Amino acid sequence: MDQLTLDLTSHRCPLALLLVKRAVRSLNIDQTLCIHITDVGSRHDIFRYLTAQSLDFDIVSESYSLLILLCKKAEPK
Repeated sequence: MDQLTLDLTSHRCPLALLLVKRAVRSLNIDQTLCIHITDVGSRHDIFRYLTAQSLDFDIVSESYSLLILLCKKAEPK
């Protein structure tokens, strides 16, 4: 399994959300995407986007200053 990392610690919404959308679109079934987020607005928007797209994701680490998510596409049924 291949893991890609998207470091959004220096980006804020709407650019952070746009970068997540692009990364998720290019993600293959056998890949995971590790997303690092610091902006509070981006956290909410990205969380909502991943939920709305029915993507599998887990919170790896969450603190006041950093949120790390691990995301993967669900296998087609």
